[in-house]
This record gives sequence, C-alpha cells and structure tokens, in this order.
Amino acid sequence: MLQEELVAGDKKKLAEEIIALKGLRDSDKQSWVEEKKKLEVEVKKLKLSVVGVEKKLKAKQVEVDEVRVGKEAARRKQRVRYTGFSRPFTSSM
Repeated sequence: MLQEELVAGDKKKLAEEIIALKGLRDSDKQSWVEEKKKLEVEVKKLKLSVVGVEKKLKAKQVEVDEVRVGKEAARRKQRVRYTGFSRPFTSSM
C-alpha cells in the first residue's frame, strides 16, 4: 500500500512538472513570435533606410561626375587658350 502511494505521488509530481514545462514552452513560443515580428519590422525599416541612402549616394555620384566633367572641360578650354591647341603638344623623338 505504501509503495502504491509513493508511485502515485511520483506520477502526480511528474504530471505537474510536465504541465509546468508545457506552460514554459508555450510562453517561450509566444515570446519568440513577438520578438520575430519586432525584428521583421526593424529589418524592413533598415532595408528602406539602405535604399534611401543608396539613392542619395547615386545622386551625389552624378553630382561628382558632373563637377569632374566641368573641371575637365575648363582645363581643356584653358589649355586651348594658352597653347592654341586642343590637345597637349607632345614631341616625337
């Protein structure tokens, strides 16, 4: 009889432990789902930010290219003015 009571008590403790562990698992699952949603929102914001920065960078690159072309044109114009040639004079030896 005592043995049966001990076994019944052990079974009850195990059942309670299983129920507690299942509760923790479910809580962890819910926390994971919430955290995943937050991270997905953050990733989306970062992707949009990167796209915006890339557009600004491309616009700046176009600006830089235009300035570079303008400077090169000004140098050519100056060269023509001082040398009378459209290309630099090189001597062949």
